[in-house]
Amino acid sequence: MDYEALTQGLTTKSEKIRTLGRKGVPTADIARFLEIRYQHARNVLVDAGLQHGGMAEEMPVLETKMMPPVDSGSFVRQSVWVDVDAQGRLQIPADLLALVGVIGQDRLFIKPTERGFEVLTRRGAMARMKEISAPLVRPGFSLADELIADRRREVTAEEEKWKRLEAEAAEAAVGAKHG
Repeated sequence: MDYEALTQGLTTKSEKIRTLGRKGVPTADIARFLEIRYQHARNVLVDAGLQHGGMAEEMPVLETKMMPPVDSGSFVRQSVWVDVDAQGRLQIPADLLALVGVIGQDRLFIKPTERGFEVLTRRGAMARMKEISAPLVRPGFSLADELIADRRREVTAEEEKWKRLEAEAAEAAVGAKHG
């Protein structure tokens, strides 16, 4: 098997390890080829769900649709199949996350639908919420202004309640003094 040909165009060692693991290449051979420690190769394969009990599983290599990136000279994945591990976790490739602006320990909104799942970034979820609520809000009406006005009414009502209670307490204190 030509390991060079299989890993051509892959930029990170982890991508190379996963690709070779999917082709059934033994972990020790991957480590020797990439000149890395066996444990490094094994950890990447285990994290990717490609190795169980010390043996890599033969997994199909999935085709990805490629598109030129917005701001770099390399290609990024536009869509890709991902595997769900035994704990129900899935790992989305970093370049795919970066394409939609997700970095680091960000959160995603996931919702089951009749077709599968809808996964949205925070920005995407906010945009979806605006789309859903748009028909319910009359033109020129500001939900933010209405929320602020509502909060001001609540504060005013609370202040009036406390003034009334203070006045009642003062009257009771005067009555108890004279009574």
